[in-house]
Amino acid sequence: MNKKTIRCRSCGRQVSASARHCPRCGTVLKMPASGIFVLIFLAFIIIGFAIVIIFKL
Repeated sequence: MNKKTIRCRSCGRQVSASARHCPRCGTVLKMPASGIFVLIFLAFIIIGFAIVIIFKL
């Protein structure tokens, strides 16, 4: 396997390492780091609101 390619985890096709989506099946190959931080931040906000609602602080 070439170092500049990765294998799509859904269909197995060799895809450029810089690709965000598989051209064959459309699977998201990797999420940008900023996207992960946004998801974590939103999860903390949702959990915080849930705690406030449940315990009525």
